[in-house]
Amino acid sequence: MKFYVQIIMLALVALATACGSNMISSTYSSSIAAVNVRISEKLADGSYTIMLGAASTVNQVSFCYGDAAGTACAGEKVLATNVSVIGERKVFQMASNIMIPEDGSKPTLLLLIDDVISRKVQFEKSSVSGALGWKIVLMASDQSNQNEWINAFDNARIKLKEMFMSSGVPESNIQELSLRPEKQIGKVKPVTNLNFRESVESMKPGPNEACLIHMTSHGSSGSQNGGFNMGRARLNPVSFDNMVTLGCGDRPTVVMISACFSGMYLQDQFNLKKPNRIILSAAAADKTSFGCSSEATYVFWDGCLIENLPTSKTFKDLASNITKCIERKESNGDFIPSDPQTFIGDQVQDLPLPGSSGI
Repeated sequence: MKFYVQIIMLALVALATACGSNMISSTYSSSIAAVNVRISEKLADGSYTIMLGAASTVNQVSFCYGDAAGTACAGEKVLATNVSVIGERKVFQMASNIMIPEDGSKPTLLLLIDDVISRKVQFEKSSVSGALGWKIVLMASDQSNQNEWINAFDNARIKLKEMFMSSGVPESNIQELSLRPEKQIGKVKPVTNLNFRESVESMKPGPNEACLIHMTSHGSSGSQNGGFNMGRARLNPVSFDNMVTLGCGDRPTVVMISACFSGMYLQDQFNLKKPNRIILSAAAADKTSFGCSSEATYVFWDGCLIENLPTSKTFKDLASNITKCIERKESNGDFIPSDPQTFIGDQVQDLPLPGSSGI
């Protein structure tokens, strides 16, 4: 007897890494040669997404169930359609169902590239939960003096959007804000308290989704008038907690604050630290962070984040890798350690990064 489950499959060929979204429950996974495939149950309509390098000349992707030897299709091929290029990936999508045997046996799936069998994948049940879908807000702000604006903030926003999309996050799930008028292109909104609040409060992740907020700017010291710089305004920690609570509720939530003195948001009196949240800051509450120069591509912390995203599996791994990267950068100059801060709530100790199941 067999039953149908709806799934999302991700296969990244050549140098691509495994990506995914909207995955929950038990995960079936395998890594064969240069291909990584993940399969999970999905509550919405079943779909498969296969991602290859954008420079690939592949025109057709399909899959089928293999015969006993795994050398030929034993059933009808399912063809991928809706080809598009997202970031550095060529994306093929198809909608279908796959039958997982109720007796626990392991189905063999053959991946065909341009109608040639490319990989045989044997699915085995993994003990970790599948990757979640993500709702993301990216904000690049600055101080109010336009003559001293830093390109690095918007550079990080743009790069992170590209990386998250390459990890399978739909563009429609990413909201962006920028302080600089010339960067407010398309759906990029101006940085104001109202726009930021509306962006965060509208995230509303579903039961299989999580929230991620990344903010990069200057920061000001002081528990009363300090905080993340939004032009002349400052982001009040208590107001920010209210925004996040309304927008994300008790869903897994990641907050990344790249600014001087950003550790203030982890101070107990502001109540941002909750069991379902991860908060990463570029500096302690009484420390500055570094790299805010007009020549820099990214500030130090954002640069370490971008460097370590592709090689980290969980946010705990990422936080540790960023801290090591910062220590290395600061040791190469005359810098007072910025002391990046990390809080990981009890419910999200092993939360995987977007596009990863954490394995």
